[in-house]
Amino acid sequence: MAKKTFENQYRLPNKDVHITDPEELDRIFEDYAYFAENYQQIVDKNGVLRPMRLNPAQKVLAKRILPMIMKDTRLDRKHNVVILKARQMGGSTLVVSLINYLCAFVEGINNLHMYHIFPVGASGGKFYNTKVLPILTGVHPDLYPTMECAFNDSTTKEIVYWHTKGAIRNNRYEIVSANASSLRGGTGQVLILDEVADYTKPHDLEAAISPAIPDFGFSLVMYLSTFSDKRSSYFLDKIKTAMENPDDWTLVFIPWYFIYPEVKQGINLEELDLTEYDRNVIIPSLEKDDMPKGEWGDCISWYHRKQLEMPLRIRQEYPTTIEEVISLGSNEKVFSPKDIERLKTKGLSISGTSCNISTDVLTNKVLVSQCQDSPLRIYKKPLPSHHYTTIVDPITSASDGSDFFAATVMDSANHEQVATIRGRGIPEEEWAMMTWALCRYYNRALICPESNVAEGFKATIWNLGYYNWYYVNALARKNRSPGIRTTSTSKVTMIERLQYLIKNDMLILHDPDWIRELEIFERKVKRVGEERSIVTYAAPGKQHDDTVSTLWIYAGTLQQNQLSPHVGRRPLIIGG
Repeated sequence: MAKKTFENQYRLPNKDVHITDPEELDRIFEDYAYFAENYQQIVDKNGVLRPMRLNPAQKVLAKRILPMIMKDTRLDRKHNVVILKARQMGGSTLVVSLINYLCAFVEGINNLHMYHIFPVGASGGKFYNTKVLPILTGVHPDLYPTMECAFNDSTTKEIVYWHTKGAIRNNRYEIVSANASSLRGGTGQVLILDEVADYTKPHDLEAAISPAIPDFGFSLVMYLSTFSDKRSSYFLDKIKTAMENPDDWTLVFIPWYFIYPEVKQGINLEELDLTEYDRNVIIPSLEKDDMPKGEWGDCISWYHRKQLEMPLRIRQEYPTTIEEVISLGSNEKVFSPKDIERLKTKGLSISGTSCNISTDVLTNKVLVSQCQDSPLRIYKKPLPSHHYTTIVDPITSASDGSDFFAATVMDSANHEQVATIRGRGIPEEEWAMMTWALCRYYNRALICPESNVAEGFKATIWNLGYYNWYYVNALARKNRSPGIRTTSTSKVTMIERLQYLIKNDMLILHDPDWIRELEIFERKVKRVGEERSIVTYAAPGKQHDDTVSTLWIYAGTLQQNQLSPHVGRRPLIIGG
């Protein structure tokens, strides 16, 4: 009978020993899940070789695609399957396991060629070494059929399965580089394109390999990918094609709730602070897929914890519906209209006072006086012992056609906007002096500029003898480099945090200019050739987003305990 223990090392199959128990053999041939969990091994996240255990998502995927492979590989027609999955569900690992099972044990499939294509860079090499090799060479040696491995070059690995129970198989499983220009001709029938979003030029690859089999082509082509922040235009087109042509294409979608940890906490829905998204999207989807009602609370609680880690990317990497994935491929507002309406209701009830601010030459006290038409607005006066943060988006030009100078003073205790500066047309040094006086007025507030173009602004503040700066880390403090530099990567991260603050009603804004620019702020998807899309965040047309930048920079300054509105939730881990 099958052994229940596995050695913590890779083992090549023993071709001289075979299981002879007919009941065990029949069960293996008829039950893939039993075979995977009793005769295959995998390297876990701790680097330990252990028996393969199918998670719920892998079981759902295997149930959908196994019949297609077993049936369609015998038909003289081509069928396309698009598999869209949430992150970290083990889809690629399952594919390797299925390939191994089909090539080695499924009766009635002989002379089968399977070409498995995935990136062969660092991530591809790691996948091969930690996922593919253990499954192929770490199976139970008492059962595995005779297998020959022919590694022709560093990017192509061929494994030939010869026989099982005396039946000649002549099945081949070949790992091919995503940069391959062609495949050799033959009787190949199944083509698997794995993690298509990672391919450099997927259209060129498909054009190169499609005519590789001259007689009948591929009877089954499987596109497997996670449509996340890579925004593969190629894969999005495949998803849309599958939706529009259900007779010739099959779309298999595995939502996130099939992969949440199997450790159940028994949380009731009544214990959770459910959002509209939970009620209107997640719960109907759980019901549609027949998820046990007793697990709904655990599912949504897990989703909430993930949302703390990745506020903006949560729906990119763990989508609940196909419609969400489609929306990721088009322009959309970064902040939902409902969230903006709540901001308006909460913040616009307080009107600001237009003020002048200056410093008395003799007493060095800050003087604030009401006036008409000033770029400075005061919404709430400073409270004793309160800590405030001033976020500044400087300018590099004093012309009327330049970007706006924008600064906002935030109460660090409750993320409330208490004062703002917005304007243009005067030199940067004058804006700096106004900000310096404002920071002194608000209990010597911490200053955090957007530091990409802030050298003149920072120099003026330094010369005025003000040193209460925000530094991202100890090295920046040592080098006297205050503020936050916005890059394409850091901008997305900070926008995620800002979106999280707004969605959880943790931000209070009083200035209508700030709310208006949030309202029009867009995530723009621009296609690059036919393969990829570039995602940017900006105001539409020639409009401005200077005030929004002060808010995402503010979100980037927050510490862990300032980003968790609910007791008992794990706070978002951030740097700085």
